Amino acid sequence: APALRRLLDGLLLRIPMWGNLHRCRSVARFLHLLDELYAAGINPSRAWDAASVTPRNSEISENLRRARNNTSASMGIADMIAISGVLEPEEVALIASGEKSGQVPEVLSRLSQAYTEKAKLQKSAARVLSISLMSAFVIALTGAAIIVIVKTYIDPITKFLGM
Repeated sequence: APALRRLLDGLLLRIPMWGNLHRCRSVARFLHLLDELYAAGINPSRAWDAASVTPRNSEISENLRRARNNTSASMGIADMIAISGVLEPEEVALIASGEKSGQVPEVLSRLSQAYTEKAKLQKSAARVLSISLMSAFVIALTGAAIIVIVKTYIDPITKFLGM
């Protein structure tokens, strides 16, 4: 169900470490396709419409589609990205300067690569954190099991000895 998926995707974005990874992957995918379509000479608003459905996170995708619906066809990509709230203000300013200098595909390509690299780093960090948490959980569980086993053996012995 789309409503449930949007709720779950929204929750996924709020999970520490893994949410940022999912966000970076979705934004990188959007920027990559937007770059390819824009470089191919497709109208920016039509390129936006096509690229806004590519993120795997429905909340990000909805923010991108909502930004397109709230803007006019004459607005640039930087304006639409600023309205969507998907990128940081510095990145929006970078795209705006790319629009003024005529280098939008290069800027989008660099941003897409940067988000892909962020996703790789985030994935490594999230794996390390997950392995650390899992190890701590296994150690705690093993300790609890040892306590239960020792208590199970000690209780009958103390009752037998009358202690």
